Amino acid sequence: MEKFINELKNLLKERLSSVFMYGSKVKYDLNLIKSDVNIMVIVENLSGSDICACSSAVKRWIKQGNPPPVFMDREEWFHSSDVYAMEYADIKSAHRILHGEDLVSAITVDTDNIRFQCEQETKNLLMRFRGFYLENADNPRRLKDSFMPLTKTCNAIFKAILRVKFTDVPDEKTDIIKKVNEITGLDTGVYEKLLCYKRKQCKMNNKETINFANEIVGSLTLLLNYTNNM
Repeated sequence: MEKFINELKNLLKERLSSVFMYGSKVKYDLNLIKSDVNIMVIVENLSGSDICACSSAVKRWIKQGNPPPVFMDREEWFHSSDVYAMEYADIKSAHRILHGEDLVSAITVDTDNIRFQCEQETKNLLMRFRGFYLENADNPRRLKDSFMPLTKTCNAIFKAILRVKFTDVPDEKTDIIKKVNEITGLDTGVYEKLLCYKRKQCKMNNKETINFANEIVGSLTLLLNYTNNM
């Protein structure tokens, strides 16, 4: 990580405003983290030439098992908390400044923007899953492939719901699901099963796969109705 940041400093000089990590790994000792680190890079007057110049360093970073870092222009960073309200709220709740200014504390995330994006993400998720189901209802094996990505988006939506309700967000996904059930009264059994399937603790045959896909459509529809009226 230190090598990567030093490369960015050499390439971007004083225009490298801030580098910070975000996500669950921020709670760990940096010396114990081997990979899978989310990094945000904020650059003054970020240009296409800057992206090109940083490409090799970024490739080396990704090759070490890390997600691609997110590069943003400094002004863009300050003007995007309304569009990416859910993501900004997550960053504010778990981040660590690695270089430069603390540009996270300067951001305020409006709860109304979180609610709006929460509804939008739920609607997009439901529409995408319906479309995939339409194309693959006769192919349960392929249909199963769509289950695992659902958990990540559902988890983000659930965290947003809890923040709109001004409730603390637990760290564990299972605890998040339980708290959403307590706060909203929504039946979260489908999401518990999705998480179980992603963790390879649950299996299902072809008939069960189709039945579960039907349950997912129903649960996402109820979730959309909830976020719409939240």
